[in-house]
Amino acid sequence: MQWFFENTGKIKPIPWPADFGDLMVLELVWEEIVGMINQKGNKISSEETLWKEITRCWSELFEEEVYIGGLIYTIPVLLNKVFNNHGDWAIQNV
Repeated sequence: MQWFFENTGKIKPIPWPADFGDLMVLELVWEEIVGMINQKGNKISSEETLWKEITRCWSELFEEEVYIGGLIYTIPVLLNKVFNNHGDWAIQNV
């Protein structure tokens, strides 16, 4: 942290879009929830049913610490992919 404050003003920020898309871990969670709901194949006929399904999927995902840990470990991998893609999307099918 000391290095950062000593070099403030020397660091040139790069332009970055407001939408981080595939770098936002929460986006990956929502993508997983949508996949789980679609895989189950139930028709969602009301907002109440939708929220029940979202809650069910959320609980199922976070029952195991492995999922949370996996999400945390994806961040450096995704950042590396963005770097290798010269700032383009980490996940090309987004």
